[in-house]
Order: sequence, then C-alpha cells, then structure tokens
Amino acid sequence: MPAKAAAGERATSSDEIIDLIAGELWSETAPSTRKRTTAAIAHNVNRYTDAIGLMELRQAIACEISADPARSWSAEEIAVTSGYKGPTIRKGN
Repeated sequence: MPAKAAAGERATSSDEIIDLIAGELWSETAPSTRKRTTAAIAHNVNRYTDAIGLMELRQAIACEISADPARSWSAEEIAVTSGYKGPTIRKGN
C-alpha cells in the first residue's frame, strides 16, 4: 500500500500522523517549534547543511570513536547522512 494511503487510513485511528511528503505539517506548529525556528533564523542558521553532515556532529562522533585508542578517526573521515543504504567504510584500504 502506498505510504500516503496507509497514512490516510491510520489518520482515522487514534494515531497521530505527520505528513512530510509535501513538506507541510497536518497540524498547527507547536509554540516551542515556532520559537526555536525564529531564533535559528535570527542567528542565520536556516540553510541546508553540508551533504556529509554538520562538522560539529562529525567532530563529536570522531571524538567518541577515538576514545578507544585502537580506533582513531577524524571528522573528515566521517559522514552523517539521512536515509540508509548500509555502511560504507573505507579506512586504510
């Protein structure tokens, strides 16, 4: 069953469904979301992120992985993306 039809069926039940297919929410935006969005825009944090993920996140992941002395990775060796196609690891050929 296509996702839109399945969501339509579940929307009639007690489940809350949020349709992001067209990039539009089905409900009013929560006040906390509006507040944070406005703050992000005020700080010019309203652009698409780098395709391989936010550098701050990649640095944090590298730091966490590198806590194990046998596994040393840099942020430049890490990509954080949406979706899943399985891991791609290329370290030391």
